[in-house]
Parts: sequence; structure tokens; C-alpha cells
Amino acid sequence: MKLKFTFSKHTIGSFLKEHEAIVKNLGKSQRIRLRDDKVIGLELDIFPSGRKVFRYCYLNKHYRQRRITLGDYLVLNVEQARKKVLKLKQSVSEGKDPQAEKQEKRKENTFGEFAANYFQEKLKEASLKVTTRINKKIIEFINPKNEEIPKYISSSRYSYNKWIASTDLPNLKIKSVTTSDIAKVHRKANKTKVQGNRIIALMRVIFTKSGTGHNPVKTALMNKDIILAIENKDPEEFFSESELEKIGKALEKLKDLKHTTNGVNYLNQYYAILLMLFSGNRTASEVLNIRRDEVDFEKGIMVKEKTKTGIKKKILSRNALMVLRSIPKVENNPYFFPSPKNKNKPLKSIRRSWKKVLEIAGLKNLKMKDIRTTYGTYSMKFNDLKLTSNLLGHKSVTTTEAHYVGTLDKATKEAEDKTSHYIDSLLKGKNAKVIKLQ
Repeated sequence: MKLKFTFSKHTIGSFLKEHEAIVKNLGKSQRIRLRDDKVIGLELDIFPSGRKVFRYCYLNKHYRQRRITLGDYLVLNVEQARKKVLKLKQSVSEGKDPQAEKQEKRKENTFGEFAANYFQEKLKEASLKVTTRINKKIIEFINPKNEEIPKYISSSRYSYNKWIASTDLPNLKIKSVTTSDIAKVHRKANKTKVQGNRIIALMRVIFTKSGTGHNPVKTALMNKDIILAIENKDPEEFFSESELEKIGKALEKLKDLKHTTNGVNYLNQYYAILLMLFSGNRTASEVLNIRRDEVDFEKGIMVKEKTKTGIKKKILSRNALMVLRSIPKVENNPYFFPSPKNKNKPLKSIRRSWKKVLEIAGLKNLKMKDIRTTYGTYSMKFNDLKLTSNLLGHKSVTTTEAHYVGTLDKATKEAEDKTSHYIDSLLKGKNAKVIKLQ
């Protein structure tokens, strides 16, 4: 692998294409470092996440090797990076240390300034992700009038404005922030369940990204000045065979219901719930956001390009394909489940229909999220752990073990009861009915 060559958009692109598999298989703390032939000291670090950063490597007046970050590749092109290096070389030749100066300057900045930089960087990263996928999206993103802020950024910014901006913390110099300042903010935010946890996570990452080496959040957690709330998650359950039978009958009745006055399309929502049961998707939104161009009926697969882990392929069962084929097409809408209000958008929710199904079935406390657990549990009855892991799209078998082997205890008990009941019937000389357990 040649790590030193003349940088250009073409040579860097060729390297990334040729060694794509190696980059993906790097560990979290690993990276590939490329060096430019034309300007000595210019480097490009490639991370397994896909991020690529220009850096300048130099020796300070004490002959210690230092590196200073110039900026992200694509935000900064090769020529701009070279110009920055030549400028920094000038100051190094005068006996200055650009990295040390940068760190000293950072210490003078306030927490609020670092927070603003953090959100700005996040927006840049988000726009870069969009850039590599659809060009039309970039224009919409960069255009201030139609700015589309990703949900994970907008929720963090909302939390910051609500719980941190109104305190003294944004005005404090980063180095002067103490554990007691952090505890004050946490006490204020901790009034609502796990909101305090989220604020702590946000403050911690802002301190880490500041690069000053000062992180009072870590100290506060170590000294137990802050105790994080434990989120009480509902135990994962799966639907029994009798419950599934009742849901099936209720779904048939839901299908025959006419459109209500508020415009709920029960037929479409019937198909959506059925598809969830046949595919084991994580959430209802995963099903509702399926586009017609993502499904290949001949191969029986669905290919989604926009996922947090990149391109995702999912094999669809015959039942799932039958459901998708049955859904009537709506003109000028690319989705299988179109929104009744917006022609270009998918349906937002099927919660109301799910409640209606439970009401018709006479069932209570069955959650839609447990549809996936049901799918995984019954898959474990027919398949081994590895195959179930693939069906659910888990990267590791340990994830499947953690979530689904536990729920099998209930399924195993049910199977054991049926088996013992059959043997008991034989012992008593009764006509035993054979119950097939697949």
C-alpha cells in the first residue's frame, strides 16, 4: 500500500476506491495516514467512520513532533490545504508553535463559544453526508430559507437552549468551569426523568471537542458529584400464539373499515401493520418510509441507501412481498404508504390504527415495538442464532443473544407445557391431540 504520493482529488479518490475494504475494517482507534509528495508536512488522516482530515506535521523549536488540524477533506480542497501548510511553515521557521498557540487561545474561549463551534461542525458533517448522496439535497441544505437540520442536531440544540443557555455556564471561560457548575446545570435539567443524562452527555462531548484537556464532567462523574438517572425500560415481550390469532382477526376487520372523517386510510395502515409482522422491522417508520424503487420483487430484496450504517440490504419473505404487491399505487408519490395530506411524503404514524386493532381484539398493553421481538422470538423457534441474527439485521450475534435468547424462556416453557400435556393425555389413556411445534 503506497501511503506517500502527490495529493489531488483523483489520486485520493483512487486510493479510497482501491482500499475501501481495508478502511472499513479498521478499529475504532485506528487510521490510515497519507503524506503529500509536493508539500512536505501535509498529511491526510482517514478514519473507519469515513471522515478524512488534513493535518500539518512539523517539529517545534524543541524538536518535538507536533500536528495541527487544518480541516476536513471536501470542506477543504488539496490546494487550500497546501496554502495553509505554507503559511504555517512560515510561522514555524520564525520559532513559533502553531499548535501550542491554538491551545492557549482555546483556553481563553468560553463554554458558549465552544458549544456554538460544536453545533456548527455537526451541521457541516451533516451537509457533507448529504453531499455524497444526492446533489439536490445539498442545495436545499445550504440554502438558508430551506435549511433542513437533522433531528439529532436540532434535539441537542433544543436541550442546550432550554437547560444550559439560561445558566452562567456559557459565559464562563472553559478552563474556569468547575464540577459544581456542572452539578448545578444537572440539578436543573434532572427534574425530567433522563433529560439530565442527555445534558451531561452533551456537556461532556463539548468539553472533549474543545481540545483543552479540561473536562469537569468526567471528574464530577468519577467523584459522584453527579449520579445519572437509570432509565426504566419496559421489558421486552413477545405476542403469544393466541394473541397473534386475535390480532389476525382484528386486522381483517380493520381492513373492511371505511375511511373515517379525519381521513385515516385503514386499508393502507392494515398493510403497514401486516408488513411489520412479516418483516420484523425495528420501527413503524422503517416500514412507512419504504420507497417503491427500493424493492426488487424479482430478487425478493429491499435495498436502502440512506441508513446510519450505509447501504442496507434486506431479504423479504414471500408474505412481505405479497403485502407490498397488494398496496395500490398513488400517482406522483414514491412511497408504498403515502401521506393523505402531502403527496410527496410518506405516512407519519400508524399508532391510531394499532390502538384500533387492540380494541377490536380485546387486548391491552401490547406495544407496537414488541412486534420485532415477536418476529425474533418465533424465528429462534425455527432457525439457529446466526440465521436469526441475519434476519434481524444485527451486526453481531451477541446482540441477538442479549435481546432474544431471554425471551425464548417463555416460548420454551410454552412448548414444554404442550409436550407434557400430550404425554399426560397418553398416560391417562385419553385421545391425545398432537400439537406440532415448528
